[in-house]
Amino acid sequence: MRDITQPPDADRRRRTLVRSTVLHGASAVAIAAVLILAATMEKPIIPLIVGASVLLLMDLAWFIWGLQRMKNRD
Repeated sequence: MRDITQPPDADRRRRTLVRSTVLHGASAVAIAAVLILAATMEKPIIPLIVGASVLLLMDLAWFIWGLQRMKNRD
């Protein structure tokens, strides 16, 4: 068991960063699909479109941030 008062080792931090970046990228793709489906409905649900747009922007920001962090680590 790891001592939680000590920071995790570099390999563990890198794996966590990669995992988080991949999940945010996948989430952005899924939200974009929902957004496209919601916008092309016969009667679009405006709150769903607005909410999905905000979530998509947040996910893309986290994804880009993760990619930049991975690029700067090498």
